[in-house]
Amino acid sequence: MACGLGLSSCNDSFLDRNPKDQLSDASFWKNAEDAQKFATGIYLYLIEPENHTIMTDCYTDNAIPVHVTAEQGQLSAGTATSSNPHFLQLWKNAYQCIRRCLVFYEHIGDVPMDEKEKAQLTAEVQFLEAFSYANILK
Repeated sequence: MACGLGLSSCNDSFLDRNPKDQLSDASFWKNAEDAQKFATGIYLYLIEPENHTIMTDCYTDNAIPVHVTAEQGQLSAGTATSSNPHFLQLWKNAYQCIRRCLVFYEHIGDVPMDEKEKAQLTAEVQFLEAFSYANILK
């Protein structure tokens, strides 16, 4: 009996299990709904609206450096460095968005769905990727 238990525990497929409490590539990308959900999830990585306002207005004469010692004051005074939290948040989200777009491109070809819908989703994701690159270059 001990030999039987020992031999059955050496089966490699026993270790190859999909997680039951989270999605994986093996359990996702099965239909159009999965592709749509993933594409919609990419929007979560866009720059936060309040940060976008701060980032764009602080570079103009609209900015009044009332918070001189805060991060916004550094932006409006032109003394901000790459360690400024507004830059860090923008870059982090932009690169996460780009990564998600690349994951989408990797899997969308295998999803059985209407080609027109697939092309539309791909175009949306391409826009989000380009928008993220544009935010990085600002």
